[in-house]
Amino acid sequence: MRSKGFLHVDTEIVVPFFDVDMMNIVWHGHYIKYLEVARCALLDCIGHNYMQMLESGYGWPVIDLQLRYVRSAVFGQTLNVRASLVEWENRLKINYLITDAHTGERLTRASTVQVAVDSQSREMQLASPRVFIDAVETAIERLAMNRPLRTLILLGLLCLSSLAQAFDLQQLSDQLARPAVVQGRFIQEKHLRALPQPLLSKGRFVLAKDFGLLWLLETPLEQDYRITASGIARRETVGDVDTWKPVPNKNAGAEQNRLFLAVLQGDSSGLQRDFDLQLKGDANTWHLTLTPRSMLLQQVFKQINIEGGELVQRIELLETQGDSTVLKMIDSSSSPTLTDAQRHDFNN
Repeated sequence: MRSKGFLHVDTEIVVPFFDVDMMNIVWHGHYIKYLEVARCALLDCIGHNYMQMLESGYGWPVIDLQLRYVRSAVFGQTLNVRASLVEWENRLKINYLITDAHTGERLTRASTVQVAVDSQSREMQLASPRVFIDAVETAIERLAMNRPLRTLILLGLLCLSSLAQAFDLQQLSDQLARPAVVQGRFIQEKHLRALPQPLLSKGRFVLAKDFGLLWLLETPLEQDYRITASGIARRETVGDVDTWKPVPNKNAGAEQNRLFLAVLQGDSSGLQRDFDLQLKGDANTWHLTLTPRSMLLQQVFKQINIEGGELVQRIELLETQGDSTVLKMIDSSSSPTLTDAQRHDFNN
């Protein structure tokens, strides 16, 4: 019941009066309803909800339900219900964690298993339909891209140059124009409240002042992304031919991309508008704290901590919902020009 999830969604529910019994605690059967609400939110996030399942020709009945009650919920209590996707290729398994939304205290753990059933023949499928697998894989790719993108707003700000003397915004803006290319490896740890161990992703990055960013994810899946002034693209390979396909970039993602590119171009006004900054330390060992000002960024971040010396070494993002992300830059170096292969990736 505690397996790691590949995707998760948090849903808040305020316990209504009609869900409690004469002892003022939630009747045990109502927790299943809370799971259903969270499960629907997760399927919406995946982009393949119950209506889309039916339209694709399949029903998804629940065949197994496990619940472990830890502590009772009461009338008026605000619950956070986290639904985490665990399995999807042969069956749909979702793990749940219900906590107090304010204190984080654990109340209930649960899991459900669903299988695909052909709507016409009523036959159970031994493997999940291709349309559902494609939806999940697309959602995972989107998540793997968007989480690094949040961090890369700051990576674009700080990895482009040495911060040895950048202790005010004007000096920082001046230094953004110095190195033409910064590249290296990254390790990203995603710490989720519901999981005992972080989710890891690894890869390489190439940050070019006049071009944009190449974000080359190696694990848990191989996928290359390119971020430029025209938007975000994903590499697709057919045979020996590589093409870059545009990725929809709306709402928060568009705002993050805008901020990232503004910083790449040395626009300190965008940084001042969106964050309050506090810098401590000296040229060799420094710590920068960013607190978001804009409502959009406040929905994502609580605080961002950045540490480094000549170049950035560590970025920590504290998210509003209580999760956190740590990005470690390894073997970062600057160079005057791109390689031919890197230039080809940016220009095609």
